[in-house]
Amino acid sequence: MLGTNNNGWENKYENKYAISFRRWAKDVDPYFTVKKYYPEKEDKWETKSVWGIFKWVLFNPEKEVTTSDGRAVVIQPSFSIVIEDGTDIYYVQIDFWAWSQMRATLNSLLSANVWDAIELYAKTSFWKDGKKYKVINVTNPNKKKEITYKDKNTGEDKTIMVNESYMWAYSSADIPKIEVVKDGDEILKVKDAEANEFFKEKIAEKFSKKEENNSNDWGIDISDVPFN
Repeated sequence: MLGTNNNGWENKYENKYAISFRRWAKDVDPYFTVKKYYPEKEDKWETKSVWGIFKWVLFNPEKEVTTSDGRAVVIQPSFSIVIEDGTDIYYVQIDFWAWSQMRATLNSLLSANVWDAIELYAKTSFWKDGKKYKVINVTNPNKKKEITYKDKNTGEDKTIMVNESYMWAYSSADIPKIEVVKDGDEILKVKDAEANEFFKEKIAEKFSKKEENNSNDWGIDISDVPFN
């Protein structure tokens, strides 16, 4: 389900959506852009969250395509998180070079299993270093927990029920070291190729074949992904 307004296994789905994570400028909160496809047109809108049943993770390799006006364009590599909601199917795309958003999201997905309930929520978060980061929370909407927070207006402690998060499958110590080259506060380069490949390999290990005890005989091919 969205927070706002081929062949094989996809035949059972009436609606197909391509969803992309957007970070944009520092002062803009992150969100997802949504495209719904029809035979004759497409609709577009924005949303903060996507939820349903977690089905798979695809890696979309870099490829070159030719546009309608004859230009050669290179589509950068990305991951697609496949989520089902009844007769709707969502492909949530995260660029392979999206730095911490991609790695943190995949790390959480490696703790989830196919057929789990899942919600992806785009938000800005403050981390231990005091800086703001644009993140994708990966949670289970069917599992709730109570947290306590302080009301900014009254100073009172209040409680609220929230989704339980899927924790990281791998700790920072398990992931290849990431080197950030800076000139003062300006980031010149992030050397994270090994860390990116680490998660690419882990995703391939877990999602390269159908899960055991999976009663549905289905598979996903990259040609089925609507935004490729």
